[in-house]
Amino acid sequence: YFLFHNFESTDMLVAYEPFVDWIKQLYREFEEDSMEEFFETNRVYTLHRSVFRSFFEDGRCRRKEPVLIGEIEFEQKRFEDEIVRMLQYFSRKKPLMFILNRIHAAGNSTLRILSRLMEDSQRCQIGIIATYNESVPDLEYSRDMWQAFQTRLIDDDCIIDWTLDSMIQDTDSNLGFNFDGKKLEEYETKLNNMLYFLTLDQAEYYLDILYHKFEVEKVLVTPE
Repeated sequence: YFLFHNFESTDMLVAYEPFVDWIKQLYREFEEDSMEEFFETNRVYTLHRSVFRSFFEDGRCRRKEPVLIGEIEFEQKRFEDEIVRMLQYFSRKKPLMFILNRIHAAGNSTLRILSRLMEDSQRCQIGIIATYNESVPDLEYSRDMWQAFQTRLIDDDCIIDWTLDSMIQDTDSNLGFNFDGKKLEEYETKLNNMLYFLTLDQAEYYLDILYHKFEVEKVLVTPE
């Protein structure tokens, strides 16, 4: 079963893009158990079930219990474990092939899941084909993780160089996130989901940009 995704750095990325959306798609297409049974099978932490359930239902995360500051790192690790387990679960139902274009524009949460899938490759039937442009600047907040991920790809001999005679300039990645005042509702939903999925470094990156737009540049957004 093939799943394709193209990363666009000019857009605000989704938490764990595109894996949580793919899990939602795979659940709707292949899962026969109830959502609660599905969560139980994949050992989803009780406090995370309302987050996944609401995301599956309408794309907006909600949570029944507050997050404890001292539990954030523990819960972040649990979210990653759960996402990897759910992807592995569906791969046992049907082999999966992930095709990811322009992963140099991916965020930290995506790179963490990719790293975990590479580590646990013997436990699932998941193939990954990804493209990236090493001449394009990476996202500022994910630079360290992206460089570490590249090093791992090199060490594991996973890279095939593909040089084109005429290089097509990747203008989107050079521009970075492109604020659009008409997308405030979309931004609010994506930031909400980042916070509930605890991809806090990603949320902070975009909140800093929005703060600068409104408080420094004094951008005015007129309701339509």
